[in-house]
Amino acid sequence: MVHLKDTMKTFTENTIIEIHNMVTKNRLMAGGIRDTGTVFWITDRLHRDVIRIQDPVTIVSRVIKNIIITHPFWDGNKRTGFAVADTLFRTIGYKIQATPSEVEKLTMDIDRLKMCLFPKKFPLKPTS
Repeated sequence: MVHLKDTMKTFTENTIIEIHNMVTKNRLMAGGIRDTGTVFWITDRLHRDVIRIQDPVTIVSRVIKNIIITHPFWDGNKRTGFAVADTLFRTIGYKIQATPSEVEKLTMDIDRLKMCLFPKKFPLKPTS
């Protein structure tokens, strides 16, 4: 199992932007970056959280919440937030177990409640 801190060495603002471009590809409103500074802030916050918080679920929950709530992109913030969370979990050897409708409800709840209920929502399964 890889520790989240080890994966952060290569996780940059460009990683989040590349994930956003991937999830919005072929969409009617692919949009783009609304606020580059926010993307940098999210990445900086992630790197700081990795240093001071030990629980990877808490760290990833904060990332998905920050992407969804701050809306750094014109479109696809919820999809991007979830895809970033999924990517981070996979890099440390876990896979999110959730149906598409559960994922949609989670991201809508984060946007509506301005908090992430991620740790309680979906079980994580080792990818082995």
